[in-house]
Amino acid sequence: MRTRIFALTASAFTFTLIACGGSESAGPVSSVSQSTTGVDGGGPLFTRTGGTFSAVPIDAIGGAAYLLPAPGGTSGVQSRLLIVIGDHPNLCADGPVHSGGTVFSVDALSGDAKFHAGTFTEMQREAPGQVDVSVSKLNASCGSDGKDFGSATGSVTLTAVTDTGVAGTFDVALLGDAGTLQGTFNVPLCNLPFSSTCQK
Repeated sequence: MRTRIFALTASAFTFTLIACGGSESAGPVSSVSQSTTGVDGGGPLFTRTGGTFSAVPIDAIGGAAYLLPAPGGTSGVQSRLLIVIGDHPNLCADGPVHSGGTVFSVDALSGDAKFHAGTFTEMQREAPGQVDVSVSKLNASCGSDGKDFGSATGSVTLTAVTDTGVAGTFDVALLGDAGTLQGTFNVPLCNLPFSSTCQK
């Protein structure tokens, strides 16, 4: 079974392995900000083009992509790309973990030493070509209170992975019958270390 590397704990985002899971809890109708421009003026930071997911709002104020080392002990995986989009600015400098915030994330694994554009699929396992898409609503302590929605099926196509940014499209169905999500993203590549510190 696919395990999520980018996951929420009661206090903050961590890179610990936990079982992949979603939530069936309902919430307010989703909203999307499309006014923020992506890297190099190449279009909106995040655009939702379709889907039925409505458990939490996805407001795209800031975004960042991180090229990370491969998770240890994962056969064939040599590189990893993590994309985070949230309802706070300056995610590269501050990190995506903000008290009361919402985070949309894409976590992709590659068999190449240098991460390249291409299509990645939710396979529910740690393997080259695997992607996990999730939406998490954080509480005041940066935990998720069960509002952590991971992908069950679907794919992400990365149309560009450059020294300055990452762009692509996503089309996924979320676990627990939480709904579907389709859209695009265009975020700057962050050259700072990924931070899981809870910003209050």
